Amino acid sequence: MFDPELEQAVAKMQKGDAPMSKADQYAQLRKFSNRQRLPTETPEKAFVKFITTDPDGKQLYARYAQTKAGASAATGRAPTPDQARDVLKAGGGLETLHEIATAIQTKFPELRLSKSAAIAAALETEVGKEAYVADRKARTGIA
Repeated sequence: MFDPELEQAVAKMQKGDAPMSKADQYAQLRKFSNRQRLPTETPEKAFVKFITTDPDGKQLYARYAQTKAGASAATGRAPTPDQARDVLKAGGGLETLHEIATAIQTKFPELRLSKSAAIAAALETEVGKEAYVADRKARTGIA
């Protein structure tokens, strides 16, 4: 069965112009496998059949399997720890936000806040909001 959209997806993948995120690749695999699904097949069986027997499905799945989880759609790979640290140092906003969160956890131990809950609480403070805006501006140029 000829599927022009599937052919375009394979051609785009082979060119490698703009790599897709792993989640987008999986959604694409599901979409194409569901198109070829027989009425008697489960979605899971259709998926397995698509990635093991269809030549285009094999190619798309091979690329999906090579893509690392959390990979950026823009670069095709996640930032290294050193790159992430440089971003934190450049803005200083996240560092300040983490310091506020740690202070909240220390001041109110009876609340037993997780780090993410403490950061959410820190974002409610005026200094926390300013730190977040400063970080966002440093990373993206948008306040």
